[in-house]
Amino acid sequence: MNTCNCTSYVAWALAANGRRVDWFRLGEMDAHNWPRVAAEAGFGEGTAARVAAVAVWPHLSRPWGHVAFVTAVHPDGSFDVAEYNLRRRFRFDARSHVSPVGVTFIYVPPRSPHR
Repeated sequence: MNTCNCTSYVAWALAANGRRVDWFRLGEMDAHNWPRVAAEAGFGEGTAARVAAVAVWPHLSRPWGHVAFVTAVHPDGSFDVAEYNLRRRFRFDARSHVSPVGVTFIYVPPRSPHR
């Protein structure tokens, strides 16, 4: 997860929002790998957006994929994200009313309060 990439931003957003980041594996965290690594850590995933979930587009920005942090969910199933390095290289961006079609969501649990 190199600085100024989508993965490093989402890792920061997870930590800043009290979510677990102890499941990351050195050398395996290109965005397209996140669903596999999260599943091996026992995290749920699905096709419905939830606030504080990770949105994964495994085939976007080939060969790495793309991840974003879900900030809001709308009644029609669309969602808002905060992300880095998609539309503007090495820049923060936010998108709203994103379609969930083709997206895998990782439901990262909160950190233990004892950590």
